[in-house]
Amino acid sequence: MVLIKEISPSYGFIVGNVLGRPYAAPIFMFCMEVGIVYSRRSQWDIMVKRGITLFLLGILVNVFEFFLPYYVCGTLLGSWDIFPIAGGLLLFCVDILAFAGLSFILMGILKKFELSNKKLIVIALLMSII
Repeated sequence: MVLIKEISPSYGFIVGNVLGRPYAAPIFMFCMEVGIVYSRRSQWDIMVKRGITLFLLGILVNVFEFFLPYYVCGTLLGSWDIFPIAGGLLLFCVDILAFAGLSFILMGILKKFELSNKKLIVIALLMSII
């Protein structure tokens, strides 16, 4: 029998609640962007195709994670309240994979137009405000 030592409550809180929740998506996006910078295949058309693929995969994940369980709970179990769907829009929940795909598409489009750094900063500020 293997004995597993428990981690301290403060360490568990730091790993689970600080690094795992609010910073997981920004760290993922930062690592993705660093990967793009050092990638050999970072032409605009490849980035747009990759973004479309990631976005469609994100929608597919949402289908299997949200839509199908909702359908199964409602149809087979007869209770549509077990798995709430939020007005039918649960299929389009915000997901890091879909967000990564949209960011790939945007970066590919911006790369095609070869905008200056000043214009990119203005675009970034406007998108942050929106």
